[in-house]
Amino acid sequence: MSVRPVSFSAAGVHVLHEEGGHEGDVAWADLGFNAAQRTATIACPVCPSVSTWPVGGGADPEMGQRLFVHLVKRRQNKTWLQSLAIAKALCDADEGPERWRLKGATEDLT
Repeated sequence: MSVRPVSFSAAGVHVLHEEGGHEGDVAWADLGFNAAQRTATIACPVCPSVSTWPVGGGADPEMGQRLFVHLVKRRQNKTWLQSLAIAKALCDADEGPERWRLKGATEDLT
């Protein structure tokens, strides 16, 4: 189990730490992001647990991919569509096109 994104807002990500049985908000600036390694990290806002999410989304492809698109948009100052295209290309390269779950997404999926 992991610290997983549940929803997104302008301020950050609402996360659920399943094993810990708690949840909270993490600011965008407090999320780890490594575009070169194609990963994002989320630290639980309540305890010291940290989860790493690959561009393909890991155990929850749709939410993990949304997280990555949001991070590309914010960290690389791209439009939503540019961010979507970048994340999809990285996912396709890492895990193949069948892994992509945000097909047809043309607007901000907050």
